[in-house]
Amino acid sequence: MENFIARQPIFDRKNKVFAYELLFRNSYVNSYTGIDGDDATRNIRGCRTNR
Repeated sequence: MENFIARQPIFDRKNKVFAYELLFRNSYVNSYTGIDGDDATRNIRGCRTNR
């Protein structure tokens, strides 16, 4: 099973990055599948990034 994690910036009023929202996908379909946040965390534990 493939898991994908992306980060999306959240900007403040001065257009500076304030924080990042982490997005989880568990398939090649790039849309929200309704997976519970706790289930998403369990699915990616131990996952390594290619950075």
